[in-house]
Parts: sequence; structure tokens; C-alpha cells
Amino acid sequence: MRLENLTWKEGEKYLKRRKDILVPLGSTEEHGYRLPLSTDAVIAERLCEKISEVTGVIMAPSIRYGVCRSTADYPGTISVSFDAIRKIVYDLLEDLGRQGFTGFYLVIGHGGGAHRVAIEEAARLIKSKKDAKSYLINPYDTNLPDLVTANDAHADEVETSLMLYLEPKSVHIREAVNQDAKRGAEIRSYWRPTKSGVFGKPKLATRKKGELIFKRSVAATVELIEEAQ
Repeated sequence: MRLENLTWKEGEKYLKRRKDILVPLGSTEEHGYRLPLSTDAVIAERLCEKISEVTGVIMAPSIRYGVCRSTADYPGTISVSFDAIRKIVYDLLEDLGRQGFTGFYLVIGHGGGAHRVAIEEAARLIKSKKDAKSYLINPYDTNLPDLVTANDAHADEVETSLMLYLEPKSVHIREAVNQDAKRGAEIRSYWRPTKSGVFGKPKLATRKKGELIFKRSVAATVELIEEAQ
């Protein structure tokens, strides 16, 4: 159930029944040669759609921009500032809170460290001002050691598997390459850690792994929502 597809009267009716909302947070960012720039947003949105279907929690329109520092120099990546993400998430939660929402499930598709911290800070500011609860949900935090070899990279086995399951027509799997990011002490404003934009092993990805990862992430979030009631 998407908020933007309702009339305002339907939104009012929902708020009489419950006060929580799913907020998908993605990015527009390179994901190597074989995944689209929308990968993070697609994963967050599809997770929210399924979680909404199972729980009845409404889904807010997604934010498709993020703090993308390590990928900023790849064409197509649109990186906004730390302060911009913190402010837009804060303003969004503030206005939803003004309407009567008190429970926010923030589903992160983009796993960048600065991006995540900006969202956490916005949520903390809201909590300090309002009688509200915020939950940060990252599908990449799901316990996956039995499914994948590593879960700490970008455009890797996990994301590629998820996209093979969710949007297979958008995956150019023959273009997949395994690459490790160049990590060092030097701090640069813009650079390309790998030639392809891949930091990990997408060649290990499969549709079946994506299905299992997706279902496990959905189940973990549904359990969290049920416990929060």
C-alpha cells in the first residue's frame, strides 16, 4: 500500500487505524557494468512493498538520492551532501509526525557509512522532539553467512543476487566482473576505487540466493514490526 496512491481521505482513514509507516531510502549510484543506477532504490522499494503487503503498514514515497562518496566519480552517480540527506529525512519525518505518524521504519537500500549516519542523526533528532519511534532497517545487515561469501562490499554478490531475483531483465550478468576496491590511507575527493565500479564478487550471484536473501530480510523486518506493536 503506497501513500502516494491514496486520496487524502484514505490517508486519514489509515491514521485512525495505525500510526506507522515504511520509508524506503535508496540512491542513484553506479553498480558496475551489469546493474542499473537504480539498484539501491529498487531493493529498498521492493522490500517495502512486500513488507507492506504482509503487515498492512503503509509505504511512503522513496528518496532516490544518497551520500555516495566512494562512487561519486563514476558517470551517473548523483551524490548529495551529508547535511542534505540528514535535512530531507528530518523534514520528512517531522511532517509525517505532524500528521500523526509515530512509528518510522527506515529501510535503507544504499549502505554507505556517511549516508547511514546522516539518517540515524535525523531519526535521533525527531525522537528527541516527538513521541516517536524510528527503526533503521538495512537488508545487508541480515545474517547471511550460509548464503554468501561476503557481505561488506558494493555491487557485489548480495546486490547482484537480489537484482537477479527482483529485476532480472535489468541485470547484464555477462558483464559481471569480480574486483576488490583499492583501499589506502590517502583521502581523495573523487576517485574510482575499481575500474568497473564493483567492490566484491558478483560472479557468485544467483537468483536463488537473491530470493532467499529477500525473504530473510522481509521476515526479519516483519518480526520487528510485530514486536513493536
